[in-house]
Amino acid sequence: MTEEVGVSCPCGSQFQVPASFKGGLANCPKCGRAAPVRGGPEPLFWILLSAGVGLVLAVSAIAWLAGGAAAGGIVLGVGAVVLMAIVLAS
Repeated sequence: MTEEVGVSCPCGSQFQVPASFKGGLANCPKCGRAAPVRGGPEPLFWILLSAGVGLVLAVSAIAWLAGGAAAGGIVLGVGAVVLMAIVLAS
């Protein structure tokens, strides 16, 4: 069975949508307007992701200064792949 989330439209209508809509918009079946769906990524997720991006940039800059452009590029590429894997896994 698919998990669903309750949505309250400004027109007063309440309806259910699939959990995959969390953090997005859903059209109200009564009035047709887009209503926000509660949920979605937590603010802590965005804070940690921003810190991860900053760390990858800092380490790649250090690698670039210490070992040249190739080393900095490799560290940046590996860091980007790791961050992308973390985002896709969450």
